[in-house]
Amino acid sequence: MKKNFSIIVVFMFCFYFIDKFNNFFESQIYFALGIIIALLAYLIDKKRVYISIYVFLLILSLKFQSILFFSPLIFLQAEKFDDISLLTFLPILIINFFIYSDMFLETCLMNMLAIYFFYSNRERNILYNNYKEYFKKNSKAAQELNRINLSLISLSNDKIESAILSERNRIARDIHDGIGHKITRSIIQLGALQILEKDKEKKAQLGLINSNLKETMDDIRKSVHSIVDEDLDLENELKKIVNGYIDLEIVFSYKSTYSFSLNEKYSIIYIIKEALNNVRKHSNSNFVTLSIREVELFNFILIKDSGKNIKIKDEGIGLYSIASRVEKMGGSFEYTIEDGFRIFIALKKGRK
Repeated sequence: MKKNFSIIVVFMFCFYFIDKFNNFFESQIYFALGIIIALLAYLIDKKRVYISIYVFLLILSLKFQSILFFSPLIFLQAEKFDDISLLTFLPILIINFFIYSDMFLETCLMNMLAIYFFYSNRERNILYNNYKEYFKKNSKAAQELNRINLSLISLSNDKIESAILSERNRIARDIHDGIGHKITRSIIQLGALQILEKDKEKKAQLGLINSNLKETMDDIRKSVHSIVDEDLDLENELKKIVNGYIDLEIVFSYKSTYSFSLNEKYSIIYIIKEALNNVRKHSNSNFVTLSIREVELFNFILIKDSGKNIKIKDEGIGLYSIASRVEKMGGSFEYTIEDGFRIFIALKKGRK
């Protein structure tokens, strides 16, 4: 805006002095010529062409003195080229002083005004370019910081989950190896005492105690099996999750006999939850298809709704975490929003 203002001001002075030193007809010719020269200098960004216009103006000024009034317009456009000094335009001032001394004062006044605008605009451009560069660098730094934070969040969640699973396994082993073995020994010892005991009443009481201990041992085994994650029934867990989304109409299909590892099971559960949350948050449809299907070398996971014109500003933490977990499982992940929200995951078999 400031640059346009400076051009307008210089233009006004140019035509004022042209009209002062020329008749009406000549002024009109110079007016048209001035517009052409100014537009060429304004539109052309190549230094060689710019210098050519300057040389052309210099040659014309030897024949038509009023051409010198347009030199400030050329000066103003020099700010586009960092390596052009105002000394480049010294020949015009020399011509003006030695050949056209009668208009030296007017041209000097205009050139001084142009020089002021030149340095003012150049400084503004430098500040503006520095600001753009600073903004660009900070924008990249912010994006990188956001990416690192998302990675740390994902890593932290994985470590917490791993620690919880490890502790559950330790508790299950302690119960099985500690309490379970002691109860088993007690059952064996009671069985031996029951055989040796001759008194029928005491023998019956020992049998009752033995039976209670066996039932207790069975209950402990069931509890241990429910704690150990490898026994997690993925299909049933997913059914529970699906039933929990009462605001969504979900068609769930599980057609896989593949035995997923511990981490894979929990990753799949997390992915399904996050995908359904995205549908709930961004989609304009409550109808969702969720399927897990096994083929020869892969297990495919598809989450898709029937929404239209879905808008997601950026991937966010949810989709980034899904992609990160799929990558750790050695799979591929893609999502689209053109024809409803759709997530497709391919997990290769054999990776534990």
